[in-house]
Formats: sequence, structure tokens, C-alpha cells
Amino acid sequence: MIPTTSRLINEDGDAFGLKMAGGKPRVSSSSYLFDITEGNVPDHYFISKFGHDPDTTSAYQEVWDGSAVYTYAAAAETLYLSSSDDGDDQT
Repeated sequence: MIPTTSRLINEDGDAFGLKMAGGKPRVSSSSYLFDITEGNVPDHYFISKFGHDPDTTSAYQEVWDGSAVYTYAAAAETLYLSSSDDGDDQT
């Protein structure tokens, strides 16, 4: 067998690549999010935060990690993240 090199060219003549997953071309007819939930995308995980709080009978409330009703910003604003871990050096 003779090794060959292939390039993919779009309709405009521009070369493009394929997304890879586990050393194989990532090709799927399913939606990306569905593939994540099915476990088909390595290192991606789906978290479902839907549920019911039986102690709340008069209104719906958000399901989140906090202990009180989540308060949304009233208007667009800049948010800042910080960490108390000196080892956190991510941008």
C-alpha cells in the first residue's frame, strides 16, 4: 500500500481540517449536545440541573448549588472571578 496525504477543500478552495476524537475523525449525524449526553465526545460531560423541591409549594425556584433563591443581575454588568487558591494560575 502506498501512503497518501489528503487535504479537504471547501467550495471556496480553502483547506480545512476535521475535528478529531480519540485519534479518529469526529463524524456524527447527531447533534453535538446529544453526542455528549451519549458519552460519544471524550472528556465532555453532561450535567442535568432540573428537579423539584417539595418544600417549595407556592412557586418555582432554580435548581443550583446555592442554598437560597438565585438572584439574577438586573442589567448587563461585568463579572469577575477570583480564587483563594494560589495554585490557580489560569487566565
